Amino acid sequence: MYPEGYYNLGLAHGIPGVIAFLGSVLDRGFVPDKVDPMLRGSVDWLMQQRRAFGPVDVLDHTLQVRPNARQRLAWCYGEAGVATALLIAARALRDAALERHALTSARAAARMESGATGVVDASLCHGSGGLAHIFRRLHRATNEPEFERAANAWIDRTLAFREPNTGLAGFQFYDATPEGKLAWQVRPGVLMGVSGVGLALLGALDPSLSAWDRALLVNIDQSQTPC
Repeated sequence: MYPEGYYNLGLAHGIPGVIAFLGSVLDRGFVPDKVDPMLRGSVDWLMQQRRAFGPVDVLDHTLQVRPNARQRLAWCYGEAGVATALLIAARALRDAALERHALTSARAAARMESGATGVVDASLCHGSGGLAHIFRRLHRATNEPEFERAANAWIDRTLAFREPNTGLAGFQFYDATPEGKLAWQVRPGVLMGVSGVGLALLGALDPSLSAWDRALLVNIDQSQTPC
């Protein structure tokens, strides 16, 4: 697909994931003389890849995506995950301008109609469970009601995906089979399965049950104050 190679701009596999990790490291005070310039350089590079799409600048899946193609809204790719990574970096760097950009992108993601997001199941990776958890984290970090409304809406969407007496706990997930075909499947795992849905629901009920999301690089520290 990309014979010349490409740069990945998603949180799951790309530069935003590096930014979120470095931001968390810097926030904890580890080797700041090395981490700070690495983080600033990564953020600067990522911000240079923006392109205008609607009311805000957004980032593509990769730098070689076809022109004007809209990417999904999810943890793995799209504004929700990227905005969270940039907010983590902004607070670690004490960069008010970067925080404003991160929150502008996050608000645009929160306002997106569900039918335009590409979400078809409840998974953490690219489904409603992941979006519900991200917006819950954003609400806890900012106290903005808009993020709380989005989180609750995506929780409702997650529960609506449940069909009793099917799959595991009523959930099935749309993903590639070993043969490379997309199909509805029963999945027990975290990223693309019912375990992840359970974690998102528990995190919505009790914030103290969200430490697991460090693995997803969306653990915005509530002790960090806005820039």
